[in-house]
Amino acid sequence: MTLKHKHSLYLAVGLIVIVLVIIKLSNKNLNPEVKDNQGQPNITQTDNSKITTNTQMLTGKLQASDNAQRGNLMLITEEQTIYLYTSRDYAHLIDSPVNVEIKGTVDNFSLIDISAK
Repeated sequence: MTLKHKHSLYLAVGLIVIVLVIIKLSNKNLNPEVKDNQGQPNITQTDNSKITTNTQMLTGKLQASDNAQRGNLMLITEEQTIYLYTSRDYAHLIDSPVNVEIKGTVDNFSLIDISAK
C-alpha cells in the first residue's frame, strides 16, 4: 500500500468516526428530560407501551426518612412504608396524616403532590 493510499484510508476512517459522533449526539438530543410544572424531572421513556398514565392517591402518615439513600421523606401506610424523594418543602406536614398523589405504581412512580388529609 502506498503512502497516498494510507492517507486516503486514514481520512476516510476519520470522516466516518466524525459522522458517527454527530449522529450519536443528535439522537441524544431527540429525547430530552421533561420537567413537570414544579420543576421535578420526569422519567422519559421511548417505549410507549411501558408509559404509565394512571394516578393514584395513597393515604398515610408522613415522616422524615430513616434512610436518606432511599428518600428524604417516607409515607407510613397500613400496608407498607414508601420512601419519597422531593426537593419541595413538605416540612409542615411531617407527623401528620396526608394524601399523596402519585403517577405510576407504588414501585415506580412520580410524585404529583402531598396534601393534608
